[in-house]
Amino acid sequence: MSEPINVRFLVRTRVSPPQRVVWAQPNAGFTLVEMLLVVVLLATLTGTLTVSLRGRLDSHALRIAARDLAAAVRFSISEARLTRLPHRIAFQDGWTCYRVERAESAAGSEYVPVKNLAGRMRTLAKQVHIAGASVDGESRDDVPEFLPQYPAGEGFSGGIQLANRTGETMTIEISPVTGQVRIVE
Repeated sequence: MSEPINVRFLVRTRVSPPQRVVWAQPNAGFTLVEMLLVVVLLATLTGTLTVSLRGRLDSHALRIAARDLAAAVRFSISEARLTRLPHRIAFQDGWTCYRVERAESAAGSEYVPVKNLAGRMRTLAKQVHIAGASVDGESRDDVPEFLPQYPAGEGFSGGIQLANRTGETMTIEISPVTGQVRIVE
């Protein structure tokens, strides 16, 4: 019998020198038509994205404004009950700014801003405006200058309607009996 042959020594490997691959001519570049095509495509994509995001931003700004105003109303109701002093939401600058104020006495003749975050002047987003209100069941095109809340629970009842530039609306409803505040889309 013959001995097995060791194949490892019989295989020859050959290493070829690196080859240079030429993809284009050395002075070649993009043509004017190719550049214009890319610019037009980018402009179209940017325009489409801007239009689609604008509606979402307006909707988001409306939701945030409704939550903030509802929180201010809830705060004024709870503080009026807790401190046994009248509180109110005071609107300024054509109902674009508001803050929570409290009466200095139970008579409620002089009001001062609350001394925490709720007393800070808040501004509605540029995309959002107050579209109207319903006070004690009567629909109004304007909003009262103040939304009062009294310690016994009586005070403003009805709703405040917020709207954005796209026509979407949200209403903040305040129950006359319980003082419960809810946001209705």
